[in-house]
Amino acid sequence: MSISPRFERNLGFLSSQEQERLQDSTIAIAGGGGDGGEVARLLTRMGAGAGTGEIRLADPDTFEIENINRQTGCTDSTIGVNKAEAVGGLLRHINPDANIRIYNDGVTAENVDEFVEGADLVIDESEFTLHQIAVMIGRAARKRDIPVLTGMNLGFGAVVTTYHPKGKPIEAQLGLRTDQPIDEVAAAHVPVMRWAPYIPKYADFDVLVDATDGKRTVPSVAPGMAIAASTTTTEALWNLFEGKNHRPSPVYFRRALVVDPAARVTKQIAFNRFSYYRHGANVWVRNRIGYPKTGY
Repeated sequence: MSISPRFERNLGFLSSQEQERLQDSTIAIAGGGGDGGEVARLLTRMGAGAGTGEIRLADPDTFEIENINRQTGCTDSTIGVNKAEAVGGLLRHINPDANIRIYNDGVTAENVDEFVEGADLVIDESEFTLHQIAVMIGRAARKRDIPVLTGMNLGFGAVVTTYHPKGKPIEAQLGLRTDQPIDEVAAAHVPVMRWAPYIPKYADFDVLVDATDGKRTVPSVAPGMAIAASTTTTEALWNLFEGKNHRPSPVYFRRALVVDPAARVTKQIAFNRFSYYRHGANVWVRNRIGYPKTGY
C-alpha cells in the first residue's frame, strides 16, 4: 500500500508498516462527544480508516450549549445535532476517503455485537455513569479477543488504561460479577471511587462531591480533554502495534497511566480504591488549609 500524502509526515515517528497497520485497522469508538470525539479526530488525522480499516463511532446524544467549552464536534451550528453524526461529518472533512460508520443510537444490547465484530480495538468513551454500556462492550469484546481501551479526563489531565481480553475484566474495576445480568448491572450503584483512581491535587473536593451526588454536572475543561484524547490515541497505537518494532506495551488494568501537566505528573498508578482514597485525602487536606476554591 502506498502512503497518502495526507499522512506522509507521520513517517519518521511511525514506520511505513505501522502507518499501513493503522490505516487497515478497524477501531470502534463508543462515545463521540468529549474524549471520544477528540480521539476520533486525532485517529483520523493519523490515517485511521484510510485503507481497508474503518472508524466506528457511536453516540445517541445531541450536542448542548454546555458542551462547547471542550467537545471537538460542538460548535454553535451543531448544537442540537447528534454527536456521532456531527463528529462523523468532521472526520469526512479531514479525510473524504476515510471509512466512517456511524451508530447514532449509541451502543445498545441490540447492536453491541455488530459494533465490536471485526474490530482490532475498541475504545470505550461512553458516559461513566451508564456503567452497563461499559460492561456490555467489555463482554462482547472479550468474547472476540479484542482489547478495550478507555481514557478519562480529570482536571487538566487524564487517566488511561487498557482491558486486555485475557486480563481482569471491567467488572473487577466496578465491583460487579462477570455473570451479573445487564439489567442488574444497570441498577447497581457504582461509586466514583471505582472510576477515578486519581484526583488532581488542585481540584475542589466539595465540587467533586456535589458532582458525584448528582447535585451539579461533573466539571471538565478543554485542556484535560485534549490530554485525555492524545494519551488515549497514543495508547491506541501501542495496542495496534502489539509491541512490534520495539514499541511499548499498553498500560493494562489493574494499572493506569496518569498524565497531568498542571500537577507536573506523568506516572503509572494502581487502579483501585486505595489510590482514590490516597489522592482524595490529599485534595481534601489542601482545600481545608486554604488552597484556592474554584466552585460556585
